[in-house]
Parts: sequence; C-alpha cells; structure tokens
Amino acid sequence: SVGPLVITCRRTQHSVPTAGFMIADASGVLGWSSDTEFEQAHIDWLSSADLIVHECGLQFKHTRWEDLDTLPEPLKGKIRLIHIPDGEVVPDGPMRPLTEGEILTVSG
Repeated sequence: SVGPLVITCRRTQHSVPTAGFMIADASGVLGWSSDTEFEQAHIDWLSSADLIVHECGLQFKHTRWEDLDTLPEPLKGKIRLIHIPDGEVVPDGPMRPLTEGEILTVSG
C-alpha cells in the first residue's frame, strides 16, 4: 500500500526481468502489462482492472496485436495500447493506441 493506493505486481514473460502491475484505489483499478510476450495467465490477471494499458510490439518477447485481437470484445474494450513501433498502424477497433499527453480516467 502507498497512501490510498494498493499496488500489486506480477512477473511477465520477457527477455529481461519485467513486471506488470495493478494500481487500485476507491475509484477503480489500472492494469499495466509491462513488456511481455502474450501470456493468457497475465491477461487473466489484468482482466479485473477497469482500464488496461498493454504493450503491443512486433519484436521477439512482445505481445503482437494479432494475439490481443483474439481476446473477448468486452476485454478488448478496456485495453489501450502502448509500445507500438513508429510507423506501425493498428487496425480500427476497440483497442486504441494511447497518445502522448492523453489523460486517462480510471473508474470502476
């Protein structure tokens, strides 16, 4: 716990040690994937969050958009994408890239 926040972490599958985390307070829960290859157990862990920021890379040991696109629609609607390579176009759909300067509101 840090002040009113409860923070939990989970190790990810990546070539260097990384950990996803969830930050919760009375208003909601934010899930953050960290760098990770697609791992259903990690997605399941993050799925209880109200908003999930998930990486979407193309390189080895990163989660590809095609894998995230296999998730159920309600879950995809909670996911915002980061770590997208420059120039990469993400198909239209419920998973949208997070843009620089954007402010996220997390509420349960």
